[in-house]
Amino acid sequence: MKFVTEKHGNNPDKGNFDADFPRIAFLNATCGWTAMQPQSPHRNLLMVMADDLVRKTIFHGLTGLLERNDMLSFQGKKWAWENSTKTGFRSAPMCLADGRRIIEFYLEHKQRGTKVLTVSCEYGKSRSVTTANFLQAVDQGLSPPADTDAPNEHISRQLRMAWDEHLKRQSRV
Repeated sequence: MKFVTEKHGNNPDKGNFDADFPRIAFLNATCGWTAMQPQSPHRNLLMVMADDLVRKTIFHGLTGLLERNDMLSFQGKKWAWENSTKTGFRSAPMCLADGRRIIEFYLEHKQRGTKVLTVSCEYGKSRSVTTANFLQAVDQGLSPPADTDAPNEHISRQLRMAWDEHLKRQSRV
Protein backbone atom coordinates (compact mmCIF):
# COMPACT_ATOMS: atom_id res chain seq x y z
CA MET A 1 0.00 0.00 0.00
CA LYS A 2 1.19 3.51 -0.75
CA PHE A 3 0.82 6.24 1.90
CA VAL A 4 0.38 9.85 0.76
CA THR A 5 0.53 12.86 3.07
CA GLU A 6 -1.35 16.10 2.44
CA LYS A 7 -2.25 19.35 4.13
CA HIS A 8 -5.89 20.26 4.59
CA GLY A 9 -5.58 23.68 6.19
CA ASN A 10 -6.54 25.22 9.49
CA ASN A 11 -10.28 24.79 9.65
CA PRO A 12 -11.57 22.02 7.38
CA ASP A 13 -14.97 20.39 7.52
CA LYS A 14 -16.19 17.12 6.03
CA GLY A 15 -16.71 18.85 2.70
CA ASN A 16 -12.94 19.34 2.42
CA PHE A 17 -12.45 15.58 2.32
CA ASP A 18 -14.60 14.60 -0.65
CA ALA A 19 -11.72 13.34 -2.80
CA ASP A 20 -8.69 11.10 -2.50
CA PHE A 21 -10.32 8.49 -0.28
CA PRO A 22 -9.59 6.63 1.90
CA ARG A 23 -8.18 9.21 4.27
CA ILE A 24 -7.08 9.60 7.88
CA ALA A 25 -7.48 13.28 8.73
CA PHE A 26 -5.90 14.78 11.85
CA LEU A 27 -7.86 17.78 13.09
CA ASN A 28 -6.79 20.29 15.69
CA ALA A 29 -9.01 20.99 18.67
CA THR A 30 -10.17 24.33 17.30
CA CYS A 31 -12.06 22.46 14.56
CA GLY A 32 -14.52 21.25 17.21
CA TRP A 33 -15.49 17.80 18.43
CA THR A 34 -16.35 16.24 15.07
CA ALA A 35 -13.45 13.81 15.31
CA MET A 36 -14.49 12.64 18.75
CA GLN A 37 -17.67 11.01 17.51
CA PRO A 38 -17.44 7.22 17.19
CA GLN A 39 -16.46 6.32 13.65
CA SER A 40 -16.34 2.95 12.00
CA PRO A 41 -13.16 1.77 10.28
CA HIS A 42 -15.46 0.53 7.49
CA ARG A 43 -15.85 4.06 6.17
CA ASN A 44 -13.44 5.81 3.84
CA LEU A 45 -12.79 8.78 6.13
CA LEU A 46 -11.42 8.61 9.66
CA MET A 47 -11.12 11.91 11.53
CA VAL A 48 -8.84 12.04 14.57
CA MET A 49 -8.38 14.96 16.92
CA ALA A 50 -4.69 15.14 17.86
CA ASP A 51 -2.79 18.33 18.52
CA ASP A 52 0.95 18.86 18.28
CA LEU A 53 0.63 21.54 20.96
CA VAL A 54 -0.29 19.05 23.66
CA ARG A 55 3.13 18.83 25.31
CA LYS A 56 3.25 22.59 25.79
CA THR A 57 -0.32 23.07 26.98
CA ILE A 58 -1.32 20.29 29.38
CA PHE A 59 0.13 18.36 32.29
CA HIS A 60 2.30 15.30 31.63
CA GLY A 61 0.22 13.38 34.18
CA LEU A 62 -2.64 13.23 31.70
CA THR A 63 -0.75 10.68 29.59
CA GLY A 64 -1.70 7.82 31.92
CA LEU A 65 -5.37 8.73 31.68
CA LEU A 66 -5.22 8.76 27.88
CA GLU A 67 -3.59 5.33 27.81
CA ARG A 68 -6.33 3.53 29.77
CA ASN A 69 -9.64 2.84 28.06
CA ASP A 70 -11.83 4.56 25.50
CA MET A 71 -14.15 6.24 28.01
CA LEU A 72 -11.30 7.67 30.06
CA SER A 73 -9.56 8.69 26.86
CA PHE A 74 -12.57 10.72 25.76
CA GLN A 75 -12.89 12.33 29.19
CA GLY A 76 -9.16 13.03 29.27
CA LYS A 77 -9.26 14.72 25.89
CA LYS A 78 -12.25 16.79 26.90
CA TRP A 79 -10.48 17.83 30.12
CA ALA A 80 -7.33 18.75 28.17
CA TRP A 81 -9.34 20.76 25.67
CA GLU A 82 -11.23 22.65 28.37
CA ASN A 83 -8.16 23.31 30.52
CA SER A 84 -5.79 24.27 27.74
CA THR A 85 -7.57 27.57 27.11
CA LYS A 86 -5.49 29.17 29.88
CA THR A 87 -2.48 28.97 27.55
CA GLY A 88 -4.29 30.59 24.64
CA PHE A 89 -4.35 27.36 22.60
CA ARG A 90 -7.10 24.78 22.75
CA SER A 91 -5.41 21.41 22.62
CA ALA A 92 -6.48 17.77 22.63
CA PRO A 93 -3.82 15.06 22.47
CA MET A 94 -4.03 11.78 20.63
CA CYS A 95 -5.09 8.91 22.87
CA LEU A 96 -4.89 5.13 22.75
CA ALA A 97 -8.47 4.92 21.44
CA ASP A 98 -7.36 7.01 18.44
CA GLY A 99 -4.39 4.72 17.87
CA ARG A 100 -6.74 1.72 17.86
CA ARG A 101 -9.05 3.40 15.36
CA ILE A 102 -6.13 4.20 13.05
CA ILE A 103 -4.82 0.62 13.20
CA GLU A 104 -8.34 -0.77 12.54
CA PHE A 105 -8.77 1.65 9.64
CA TYR A 106 -5.43 0.61 8.13
CA LEU A 107 -6.17 -3.13 8.55
CA GLU A 108 -9.66 -2.77 7.07
CA HIS A 109 -8.31 -1.03 3.97
CA LYS A 110 -5.42 -3.45 3.64
CA GLN A 111 -7.95 -6.30 3.63
CA ARG A 112 -10.00 -4.46 0.98
CA GLY A 113 -6.91 -4.20 -1.20
CA THR A 114 -6.71 -0.41 -1.06
CA LYS A 115 -3.77 0.82 -3.11
CA VAL A 116 -3.36 4.35 -1.67
CA LEU A 117 -4.14 5.66 1.82
CA THR A 118 -4.02 9.42 2.35
CA VAL A 119 -3.05 10.87 5.73
CA SER A 120 -3.63 14.60 6.15
CA CYS A 121 -3.18 17.22 8.82
CA GLU A 122 -3.17 20.99 9.07
CA TYR A 123 0.13 21.59 7.29
CA GLY A 124 0.84 18.09 5.96
CA LYS A 125 4.11 17.86 7.87
CA SER A 126 4.18 16.41 11.37
CA ARG A 127 1.13 14.37 12.38
CA SER A 128 0.49 13.04 8.89
CA VAL A 129 4.15 12.20 8.22
CA THR A 130 4.59 10.49 11.61
CA THR A 131 1.49 8.36 11.02
CA ALA A 132 2.30 7.58 7.39
CA ASN A 133 5.85 6.51 8.31
CA PHE A 134 4.51 4.28 11.08
CA LEU A 135 1.92 2.62 8.82
CA GLN A 136 4.43 2.26 5.96
CA ALA A 137 6.81 0.36 8.26
CA VAL A 138 3.98 -1.87 9.50
CA ASP A 139 2.81 -2.47 5.92
CA GLN A 140 6.30 -3.54 4.89
CA GLY A 141 6.61 -5.87 7.88
CA LEU A 142 9.27 -3.71 9.53
CA SER A 143 9.47 -2.55 13.12
CA PRO A 144 7.67 0.81 13.30
CA PRO A 145 9.99 3.78 13.83
CA ALA A 146 10.33 5.26 17.30
CA ASP A 147 9.61 8.92 16.59
CA THR A 148 10.90 10.89 19.56
CA ASP A 149 10.30 14.38 18.18
CA ALA A 150 8.63 16.29 21.00
CA PRO A 151 5.54 17.34 19.01
CA ASN A 152 4.93 13.85 17.61
CA GLU A 153 5.98 11.64 20.49
CA HIS A 154 2.41 11.19 21.76
CA ILE A 155 1.25 10.05 18.31
CA SER A 156 4.03 7.49 17.92
CA ARG A 157 3.50 6.18 21.45
CA GLN A 158 -0.26 5.67 21.01
CA LEU A 159 0.16 4.04 17.60
CA ARG A 160 2.84 1.73 18.99
CA MET A 161 0.62 0.66 21.92
CA ALA A 162 -2.35 0.05 19.60
CA TRP A 163 -0.18 -1.98 17.20
CA ASP A 164 1.27 -4.04 20.07
CA GLU A 165 -2.29 -4.78 21.25
CA HIS A 166 -3.17 -5.95 17.74
CA LEU A 167 -0.12 -8.24 17.60
CA LYS A 168 -0.98 -9.75 21.00
CA ARG A 169 -4.54 -10.49 19.84
CA GLN A 170 -3.18 -12.10 16.67
CA SER A 171 -0.78 -14.33 18.61
CA ARG A 172 -3.66 -15.65 20.76
CA VAL A 173 -5.64 -16.74 17.70
